[in-house]
Formats: sequence, structure tokens, C-alpha cells
Amino acid sequence: MSPDIALAFGVLLVALAITSILAALAEGRRPLVGGLLVLGGAASIWLAWQQSGGTLTFEDIPMSFVRLIAEFR
Repeated sequence: MSPDIALAFGVLLVALAITSILAALAEGRRPLVGGLLVLGGAASIWLAWQQSGGTLTFEDIPMSFVRLIAEFR
């Protein structure tokens, strides 16, 4: 898996986790699914960090989406 795919997937998982956690808390349930999504997103971001040699910066997050879109165009 390329670092771009891993980073984009991790960011999307964390965004979905935040939504899931807030929805569960609003309904008075325990946010178990959101917690699992956070762990999956963190693992994916860690994988991207390892594959990039530990040199990820904040600018790499939007650029990973741009490179993926350009690759599949």
C-alpha cells in the first residue's frame, strides 16, 4: 500500500470515527464502533508514517488526496 493511500484512508477513518462517536453519544450509547474506527485510522496513519521514513508533515495530508485523484484520473 502506498503512503498516499494509507494516509488518505487513515484520515477518512478518523473523520468517520469522530462522526460515529458524536452520534453514539447523542443517542446515549457507548461509542464502541467509533473507538474501533479511531484505532484503524491510527494504524493506517502509522503505516503511512513508517512507509515515508518518518517524515510526514501536515502538508502531506491534503497532498495525499491530490496525488490519489491525479493518479486515478
